[in-house]
Amino acid sequence: GVGGYNHRVEDIAVDAGRGLVFVTGFSQRDPDYQCAFLSAFSFVEKGDDGRDRAAWINYNWWASAAAGTGLTADTRGVRVEMGPDGALYFIGLADGGNNIFTRNPKRLTADINREGADSAAVNNVVIDRFNNGAGAGAGAYGYLMKADPGTGQVYAGQFQYSSAGVNEARSFRLLAIASDAGGDAMTGGASEYEMPDRAALTINGQPVGDRVTDENAFIRLTPDLTRRRRVACLTGAAGGQSAITAIASAGGRVAVVGNTLGEIMAVTPPAAGAGAGARLFFAVWPPPPAPAGPGDIDCSGAIDLADLIGILRVMADAPAPNSRPDCSAGNGDVSENGRAGLEDAILILRLLTN
Repeated sequence: GVGGYNHRVEDIAVDAGRGLVFVTGFSQRDPDYQCAFLSAFSFVEKGDDGRDRAAWINYNWWASAAAGTGLTADTRGVRVEMGPDGALYFIGLADGGNNIFTRNPKRLTADINREGADSAAVNNVVIDRFNNGAGAGAGAYGYLMKADPGTGQVYAGQFQYSSAGVNEARSFRLLAIASDAGGDAMTGGASEYEMPDRAALTINGQPVGDRVTDENAFIRLTPDLTRRRRVACLTGAAGGQSAITAIASAGGRVAVVGNTLGEIMAVTPPAAGAGAGARLFFAVWPPPPAPAGPGDIDCSGAIDLADLIGILRVMADAPAPNSRPDCSAGNGDVSENGRAGLEDAILILRLLTN
């Protein structure tokens, strides 16, 4: 039903509201060329042949079409997911920088057009050298995309590269995708070389282990893909090859599952006597803390004696106590006059003595 021949399906997803099934994978279009596809089929409406009607298709170009544009690197669809925010999420893999993910999935050129796409350009967002692909030759490069599930039109896309320096893109395999109700995109896999902010990464305040080749990596992005909210790596002191292979998000929590040949940063260490070889691991991040309310100067989640003391410290030009790095002395401004002062201390004292 995808069109052509020699298809391999890698993943499926469902949009019950629209009555659509999404399918992704790749087609062996030529002995030397594989092309990713992402297709939607209606399980409500039937086509003239009595089969589920094809709603739309992305990518799946013939080898001759790709060759005509010079975009001949093999590509594959890896995962597809219907997000709780109503967007469709897709990750793919390209074997080189000259690939079809750099173009509109419905239009390669003016003459190679599908479904009336008006431009070959695609909104691929670049934050820094970990997305621009400078120096990318042969490799394994991840591609993340958000689309309209009804049409397949791309909202935004982004390549993920590891990096050995300026203009030295390296492989970054994406293996997992998830999203939350607010539209944040989450992806993970294995980073061959440096990932964003690698030297500053910590788990529960502890620096992660030294970088190893092809190590686990997790990235969380804002809905428009213009900013990273979190980059995480769980490589331990004696790390080995590893990868994030699945992600789930619900109720503000994010869980990841992966495998590793070495140590990871573990809250609960492996059982004594655990043998060598590949191990599974998982990690869960709690929901982000709620914003501190007026008077909660230490961001503890409650107004108490510590907040009264904190305001008095601020009045004495001493540092305010805080339990979170995003805390601010401005949280002590109960009276909302633009500063934490004596009137705020009096208001908190009254609250505590009532």
